[in-house]
Amino acid sequence: MRRSLHIQPKENVIVECWNHGLDAAKEIVYQLRAVGARPMLLLEDEETHWRSVEDLSPTKLGQVSASEWAALSKADAYVFFPGPADIARYRKNMEKSQAATSYNSDWYRRAERAGLRGARVLLGYVSRERARSYGFEFDAWRDMILRASSVDFNAISRKGKKLAALLSKDAEVEVSAPNGTRFVCELKGRPAQSDDGIVDAQDVKDGEFMTNVPPGYVIVCPGETSAEGVVRFDRPVPYLGLQVTDVAFQF
Repeated sequence: MRRSLHIQPKENVIVECWNHGLDAAKEIVYQLRAVGARPMLLLEDEETHWRSVEDLSPTKLGQVSASEWAALSKADAYVFFPGPADIARYRKNMEKSQAATSYNSDWYRRAERAGLRGARVLLGYVSRERARSYGFEFDAWRDMILRASSVDFNAISRKGKKLAALLSKDAEVEVSAPNGTRFVCELKGRPAQSDDGIVDAQDVKDGEFMTNVPPGYVIVCPGETSAEGVVRFDRPVPYLGLQVTDVAFQF
């Protein structure tokens, strides 16, 4: 709250969560009040969500009230604990689940226009239901995310800026690994983006107003026609409740 979004007294802050993230969200609300900010807690109830997704037509899903849009337009900051908890149920109802969040693009346009500073707290992706789907040990997973969220973001920011500066240059890049990865591409001097867990004035100006907690990546788009080779991933990729193995990209 203080490190990522630099919340100031009298700022209006929306805190949004699902049931499994409610305890953490309530603590954020308390801490916001403690610094003199003005929080609003928005809860997406899991069972009401699934009842709507499974029983109603897609045309009745993904509707946002004028009052919620108004609150967004007046907010200075936003803290989001994602959901739902039951990712297997999401996959089972994929088409209608996507309809239920069809407002996403509009939300980001409005948030950017409002000059919002936002943090997506990845603890929201940690639930007992998701742990069962992925075969994770829940307590160990949760502990890992909490520890990663408690590191020095300023140190991450410094390292991220150095890496972003390197990746923003014109360069030829080769990536290789013992698992068979050999990938080459060209960087075209495009500005790289660093997600360091901190949203400052420059981030908002650049339209990068949402950060992740925990943070830690730098991204840049290489020359679109320059990629050659293969990239292989030697770890399973968790995706929509499945552990996807032997992922490889051929260029």
